[in-house]
Amino acid sequence: MLRPSLIVLLLASLFLTACATIPQPDTEQTALSKKSLQRAGDVAAELVTLQQKQQPSQTDYRRRAKLREQLWQFEREVIRTAIRLEQNDDWIEAEKVFKHATKAVPDSHILRSARYQFADRRAIREEVLRAELAIHQGEQLLQNAGAYDSLQRVTPLKFLTWVEVNAYERRRLSSAATLKRFADKALKRDDFYLARRCLSLSFRLHNDDEVKQKLMLADAYISRVRQRIDSKSNSSVKPARAVAATGKPDAELLVGEFYHALQKDDFHHAKRYMSELRLTYPQHRNLVSMSSQYKLRLNRCVNDAIEKGKVLYSEGKVKQALRVWRDAERLAPNNVELLSGIARAEKVLQNLKALSAQQTGGHSS
Repeated sequence: MLRPSLIVLLLASLFLTACATIPQPDTEQTALSKKSLQRAGDVAAELVTLQQKQQPSQTDYRRRAKLREQLWQFEREVIRTAIRLEQNDDWIEAEKVFKHATKAVPDSHILRSARYQFADRRAIREEVLRAELAIHQGEQLLQNAGAYDSLQRVTPLKFLTWVEVNAYERRRLSSAATLKRFADKALKRDDFYLARRCLSLSFRLHNDDEVKQKLMLADAYISRVRQRIDSKSNSSVKPARAVAATGKPDAELLVGEFYHALQKDDFHHAKRYMSELRLTYPQHRNLVSMSSQYKLRLNRCVNDAIEKGKVLYSEGKVKQALRVWRDAERLAPNNVELLSGIARAEKVLQNLKALSAQQTGGHSS
């Protein structure tokens, strides 16, 4: 007959064996496969190599455009995956997605910006949850206020009772101060509804004139928002969102569209998105980097056009060279080398036209 200790060991070993046979989900790779990450890294490396070529050919230009599109598809899939995880409240896995993607493509400004924006949203989410916990704790303390008041009327003021009541008072004042701090942060985010909840409870826990004034400001804002919604609900216009109803465009979307346009060498739209971001969010962390990247990309594109035009010009394809240089002139109208090439090509074409006219006149005579 087996001893009880041996039976316990046998059952434990069977349990561990059963657990080991259960397939464990690969949480870090469920969103993006290793194959797609490796492929994205290879595409980015090849694109950098092609961009560093001094005299790219027509095949190189086409290949660069194809690689940019593949990279943009990867970046969009990463952002979609992270947003889907974020919506499912799986913030840790979403962070892992951005971590792996930015490691595979470290020079991607779109992924870097999206990760910054994600970190901001994650910090705000954590702040809101902590505020909710503080509200819950404050409500519990407020419910105990009546009981402690009755206790002092029933029980003589003994030393232990005095210590207990004072400890409660310290917790109550600390809770009021904590709620006030959360309210200040919510006001900076224009989250007036959460700010009002924190301020209202803070004022009930401890009468504070500053809290009272901020509570009045929050109430006034909420009242204006409700009036605006009520006025629009009677018209055909769709009511604006109540929370943070500023009408501002999404910063992350502007940054993403800017880099998408920049990667396609669509400088007109890239400049427009950057200008809109600067106008709406003048202190945005990406503005300096975006401006420098825009100038770097623009200069590189103009230089590529100059070299491409030179190749065509040397091959006798003057019209094609002139077309390339004129397209680049719209991006850099004051570039001396471009203007010189355009003037030289136009002069050659005029001479050819005049020579052709003379030959035609001679044959007709």
